[in-house]
Amino acid sequence: LDQISNQMTTTQSAIESGLSISSASDNPAVFTIAQGLRANVNALSAVSSNLNTAVATVQAQTQGATAISDALNTLLQTVTQGAGETGAALAATNATITNALSNIDAFANASTINGTNLLATASSFNVVSNVDGSTTSAATTAASTAAGLGLTGLQVNTAGDAVSSTSTLAFSSVPVVGTDTVTYTA
Repeated sequence: LDQISNQMTTTQSAIESGLSISSASDNPAVFTIAQGLRANVNALSAVSSNLNTAVATVQAQTQGATAISDALNTLLQTVTQGAGETGAALAATNATITNALSNIDAFANASTINGTNLLATASSFNVVSNVDGSTTSAATTAASTAAGLGLTGLQVNTAGDAVSSTSTLAFSSVPVVGTDTVTYTA
């Protein structure tokens, strides 16, 4: 009866813990192997958690980049449509452009997750990707804001180029290109 009681206690312990060998006294060799396997499972679980966090971070950056790309497509359409406008229509187009640039900045700044934002500034992050401690990196080399994309101050200007001269001829905006001509009379 004592032997049956000990076996029942061992079986009950295994059921409660979920482990067939829960202490070194049950079977020292198997316990040592089991402890090593438990450590590996815990390490792999931590790596999996790190990788899940990295995936969520990259997904947030991808969503922000997609929103910025959509805004750039709309911005291109707006600038193209505004090329022939004047007066109030041109002012409305330029207001729309300013709003689109603000939206691009907002999309870039809103892409922060787990303290990481690869769109607002040039930055990087590392994630432990293996139980040996090796890491995987993701990085950007430039900000995806209006300034980072070189769009700060973008406006449609259909008034033409202003020309002034004292002793030299100077253009106050972009040089004349294509079929445009300039006539200068001293």
